[in-house]
Amino acid sequence: MYDRPMALPPRVVESDADHTVASWHNVVVTRWVGKVQLPAMEVAFQLGKKLAEQHDRRVVSLTLVENGLNIPGSDVRSRASEMVAAAADYMVLNTTVINGEGFWNSAARAAMTGIIMMSRDKTPHKVFSSVAQVAPVLAPHVDASDVTADGVLRAIESLRQ
Repeated sequence: MYDRPMALPPRVVESDADHTVASWHNVVVTRWVGKVQLPAMEVAFQLGKKLAEQHDRRVVSLTLVENGLNIPGSDVRSRASEMVAAAADYMVLNTTVINGEGFWNSAARAAMTGIIMMSRDKTPHKVFSSVAQVAPVLAPHVDASDVTADGVLRAIESLRQ
């Protein structure tokens, strides 16, 4: 199924029943399985700042939403907006995967796209329905010479096990 072995596995920074925060090369991966929580968002934000120092201020964000989109409270949304603005000088791409098909997941992706459009964020932000869709978009932005879409897919899948 895969064209070659994964060169470097993701490094999990923090994980619990609701989330995982990990790094992979210059990619911050935040996986939400339950409620979006501010402390975990802060961990991901600090990780992004650290990766910016290590990777010539070129960081990519991947957010995985596994079980539908729970709209966070206003305090979380407000802080998320602040974080996006603060990361604008080093974040080269934001991606979100709202995993799955069907009406509710499609509606969640449409809502997320609308929020992104209204936010006027300077960093490109794209929304996808699967890891397979996001992998070829992320691959060219990963700070490693031999990363393919297949490598991105394998790295992300390893966090979901």
